[in-house]
Amino acid sequence: MADITPQRVQGEHTPRVYKWEGVTSADTCLPLVYPGLQDKTFQVEGVSGHTVTLTGTVAPISEALTEFGLTDGTGTAISLTADGGSFVLENVYTYVPVVTGGSGGVDIYLIGA
Repeated sequence: MADITPQRVQGEHTPRVYKWEGVTSADTCLPLVYPGLQDKTFQVEGVSGHTVTLTGTVAPISEALTEFGLTDGTGTAISLTADGGSFVLENVYTYVPVVTGGSGGVDIYLIGA
């Protein structure tokens, strides 16, 4: 059980790519504070029986609001059960992936501009 901090893996300017690496269902993904993104894409790799959802909140971390599930361009909740990706519709202050089930670690990416 670990807290996984998102790391910037590419981009000094936009677009920037962030990664939560090797996340298991026992881990907690720490929020990525990245407000103001117009275009965002979420991708996961290494899914093996996992479900990976993307949540967020419009309030700063100091407000401690509960995250809500984010959706894709069709209004469908982002909940991936296989390697793949999704457009992210909402503009939020923080992004927080949640991993449940499965075995091994999942790599989670968010790119935004």
